[in-house]
Amino acid sequence: ISRMGMIFLSEEDTDLPSLVEAWVGRHIAEVQQSSLKDWISDAFYQAMAWIEEHSEAVVVSQSKVGLALNGLSQLVEVSSKSQFACAIVRGLGAPLTETTRVDLAKQVFGWLGLQPADARQPLNTYATELGDLQSYQSEVTMELGVSEVVANTLVRTVDVQRSMDTITPWLTAGEHVLVVGPEGCGKSNMLQRHFETLRSTNVASLHCNAQTAESDVIQKLAQTCIAVSSSSGRV
Repeated sequence: ISRMGMIFLSEEDTDLPSLVEAWVGRHIAEVQQSSLKDWISDAFYQAMAWIEEHSEAVVVSQSKVGLALNGLSQLVEVSSKSQFACAIVRGLGAPLTETTRVDLAKQVFGWLGLQPADARQPLNTYATELGDLQSYQSEVTMELGVSEVVANTLVRTVDVQRSMDTITPWLTAGEHVLVVGPEGCGKSNMLQRHFETLRSTNVASLHCNAQTAESDVIQKLAQTCIAVSSSSGRV
């Protein structure tokens, strides 16, 4: 590239409604757009403003556009108001501390006139395909065999189910995802179990440290990927 122009747009110049309108037009079926736009007007913009007022509780800092896309990307398969409520709590609440996420969930359900399945633990609420609000139930069992323990079997606790439902829309759509948590909390295990459900998907793991260079990433990709020739060149 010999010449490149660059335009800087500050967050103050970002027109959030225009961004949302464009995203809905690209990703949502026309028959569903009207209902979704109504729900967005009822709660999405209020949730964005609420998070901005509680910015001290953001664990992973993001731009306004990045946060908005976090929430919007959860709405692709939404078909009911209850699904919409759960989706924006997951998407917009993802970078927040858990305590603040609980407060956000209470606000969102209130703005939409909905009652979570468990008012004391609104984050543990999910919406069925029919739009019913229910609580996650732990699937913990003590009947694990040696082979399951060795295989690092993922135990589907309430937190695991909730986290899986949060990252699934992003991973299925091929979005970039940053999973943050203390060492040993199950991040890699959860991601691995999800990738196993995706067809024709290979996973390459690269453990990074302060000495990791771009050449290490390129080498890992070269070891994992296969280059083939096609009518459009090498892929």
